[in-house]
Amino acid sequence: MGGGGPTISGGMSEAQYRNLQMEERAFMAQQEERQMKLMNEMEEKRLAREQAELQKQERLRSREEEALSELEEGITEEVTSLKEAEEEEDKDIVMDFYGSLAKGPKGLEGRPE
Repeated sequence: MGGGGPTISGGMSEAQYRNLQMEERAFMAQQEERQMKLMNEMEEKRLAREQAELQKQERLRSREEEALSELEEGITEEVTSLKEAEEEEDKDIVMDFYGSLAKGPKGLEGRPE
């Protein structure tokens, strides 16, 4: 057996084995760090997508509210217009009625008073 210190099964010296373990721990730490970085990036992207979806829904809700408001305004204007026309028609009927009364009954024309 050639010169080196005690060996671990497989022909490695203790120093080589310790060095291998240190490299393995460093590699595992790098892998864990890489994995955490990827997970953080994925979470940030998920949050960005979620925020974009919320903004999209808010814009849609805002447009719906605007459309409803315009519709309500249109209905209100139409009702007001119909009400004014109806009031004008009622006024015309009343004026026609009083005008007829002022003229007197048709059968009494030409009769002495």
